[in-house]
Amino acid sequence: MQRSIQQDESGVLLLGISVILALIVANSLLPHTYHAILEQSFGVRWKNETYFE
Repeated sequence: MQRSIQQDESGVLLLGISVILALIVANSLLPHTYHAILEQSFGVRWKNETYFE
């Protein structure tokens, strides 16, 4: 039970830090770069097939 709570707290902390960093970058002098990264499509390509795009 305690381990589960600690994992949840770690996840919330990581999410919070990620949100704060994203807000800082989005509102900094690099918004074009930030939005270009968000608009990138990522996927796995294998034998001329694309997955997870």
